[in-house]
Amino acid sequence: MTERSILSTPTTYLGTTFRSKLEAQWAVAFKLHGLKYLYEPKPVSTDFGDYLPDFLVYPDTVYEVKPTLQHYREENMPRLISFQLRHPDLQVRIIAGAPRYHGIYTVDGVKTDDPFERALLQTAVEWRFT
Repeated sequence: MTERSILSTPTTYLGTTFRSKLEAQWAVAFKLHGLKYLYEPKPVSTDFGDYLPDFLVYPDTVYEVKPTLQHYREENMPRLISFQLRHPDLQVRIIAGAPRYHGIYTVDGVKTDDPFERALLQTAVEWRFT
């Protein structure tokens, strides 16, 4: 794995400060679709260290937000696979990029073909953050 440093801008939306504008954009997309979510619910241990999910979207989907799929593969893939094996009752998805522009993938890097997730990707999020 390579070490990467990505500068992100903490962004506040509806009283929650997200670690990045990208995460805040996904919070807007979830809200626009009427989804209830919890941001960074709590750390869980895996075989590869602790993992803090970005979003738990009720009732049963965890979303990890990354700027690209490559960032996920280099930094988080072992942890998320371990998490998925320990929690087979949850769907784990990787969001690569901003709403409308990129894709949603399973933990093994396969693009999903879920109709709801296709609709979620088509969400145009035009939002000015402070």
